[in-house]
Amino acid sequence: MKKIAMILLLVLAGCSSQIKYSSQNADNAHNSFNSLDWEGVYIGTEPCNDCKEIERRITLFENMHYEVVTEYIGSDKPLIMRHEGQFEWDNDGHTIVLKNDDTNMGNLRYKIGENVLIPLDNEGKISENGSKYTNPVRVQSSKLIGREWLLTELNGKMVGSGSEDGGRANLNFTNEGRVFGNSGCNNFSGEYKAEAGNELTFGAIASTRMMCQDMKIEDEYLKIFGEKAIYTVEDGTLVFRNTKGDEIAKYEAKK
Repeated sequence: MKKIAMILLLVLAGCSSQIKYSSQNADNAHNSFNSLDWEGVYIGTEPCNDCKEIERRITLFENMHYEVVTEYIGSDKPLIMRHEGQFEWDNDGHTIVLKNDDTNMGNLRYKIGENVLIPLDNEGKISENGSKYTNPVRVQSSKLIGREWLLTELNGKMVGSGSEDGGRANLNFTNEGRVFGNSGCNNFSGEYKAEAGNELTFGAIASTRMMCQDMKIEDEYLKIFGEKAIYTVEDGTLVFRNTKGDEIAKYEAKK
């Protein structure tokens, strides 16, 4: 039993050091790792020999997990490929390597700048394709994605759990730029775009047309998607402000 316990202890210790190394690989100098808000979604295009272009969407998560969606646009046989895994920081704290066992994709190396990923070759130099990469700017924040946001305040007023015949007003974001939720009575969906400076803009919102006893919250809530919003996410709280700085909506992440 003592031997087994010792082996388990060593295994756990080894795992712990690996996790610590992958997330703290960069030193304490002023670099991209500790100075930039690098987690989020980056979109860029690359040239393609037998299609119009290749669009690559890269999501970097705070836990050093990544997702890559590659779409071959304008091909006779449209193809979308999805890969995910862990990434590591180089010792300089400015470049990352997306680890992948798939030989079709291989490892990808990028230099991280302010809201941008710059593709590098295996020697750490800007690759030929990388020089033609079209504005691979981070356009979405991963902090918004993967949570259900419950509306708690609307234009400075507290919001309850919704009407008896409706539901709790909420909001959800997807990696694909879609937004959906409940407005206190009806379900709605649409598109969104998140840009540098934490700016959110929404496309046309489609909604079901059920009538509820109290439609006041719904009518007021849906109006906020018609204007640009500045968002902040902190400690499980999402806040929308208009361009004047006035708070227009506050949410809490569903536990």
